[in-house]
Amino acid sequence: LLEHLTQLASFAFVLPSVFHHGFTLSIFFYAFSAPKVSMTPAFYLFV
Repeated sequence: LLEHLTQLASFAFVLPSVFHHGFTLSIFFYAFSAPKVSMTPAFYLFV
């Protein structure tokens, strides 16, 4: 049971991390594909 809880806990921590990383990458690529004006809101997200 303890091993199952540990696996569940690690999954609960990894999933939001992967989702946030993917979201940041999408903003990052959007900033490069969009005009320079879109770089400002993306820059605030990184800070």
